[in-house]
Amino acid sequence: MQQYSQFRAFRAILKASFRSILSNPSAIVFSFLFPVIFIMIFGSFGGGGGVHYNIAISDYSDTSNELMDSLRANPLIDIDTYKLPDGKTDTVQRRKALEKDKIAAIVHIKKIKDSLGVDHYLLLDTMTTASGNAINALQQLFTGIVNDIAQKKSGQQKMPSVIPYVYAVRPYRNIDFVLPGMLGFSILFSTLFGVSFTFFQFRQQLILKRFYATPINRINILLGIGISRLAFQMINVLMLIALGYFC
Repeated sequence: MQQYSQFRAFRAILKASFRSILSNPSAIVFSFLFPVIFIMIFGSFGGGGGVHYNIAISDYSDTSNELMDSLRANPLIDIDTYKLPDGKTDTVQRRKALEKDKIAAIVHIKKIKDSLGVDHYLLLDTMTTASGNAINALQQLFTGIVNDIAQKKSGQQKMPSVIPYVYAVRPYRNIDFVLPGMLGFSILFSTLFGVSFTFFQFRQQLILKRFYATPINRINILLGIGISRLAFQMINVLMLIALGYFC
């Protein structure tokens, strides 16, 4: 008499469970199309509220001058501080915020004198390629503020007033913030509806009783259905990550 093969039974359940997922329209819609639609919708949203540029001030800037007052009063500029409880600046978080485009620049203000002894303000701003089109716009804004202050004084010698330093980082886009949430939603849906509800439906439809009537071990039933759901979810996650990488 041929011996019953638990492995062949496990493989049959795994294959049948995976094919049932692919033949289920709701699984395809909620696992693939629903997250993609959400990414497209939320990724197209802008910040709203008009154009604003968040900047930070370096630790050793001269902040007691009219240039700093003009930056504070400008409606297009918001100054963020990264202070720790002890009063020191959290330079690590400030650098991460700059590289992730949460702030557009780190500004350093320095007062210098020309050959005639007249005070000039030198503005050095550190920016990254993550800011994209905001780089030129912010440079023009800084230059305009500095020139307005210079025009109020007489006898000043022409000299560079705004010196930019832009270094390259990977550009951050809206999809970088939307995609992780959609991945979490997809995994949550697969865990709750893909595994738990599957066994609930099998019980309601008496499919589990039919499985139990066969010689297959119960652990193989659980593993066959669970691994098929896991493989399907891995394909789903890889497709969403590829969408985020190439879009």
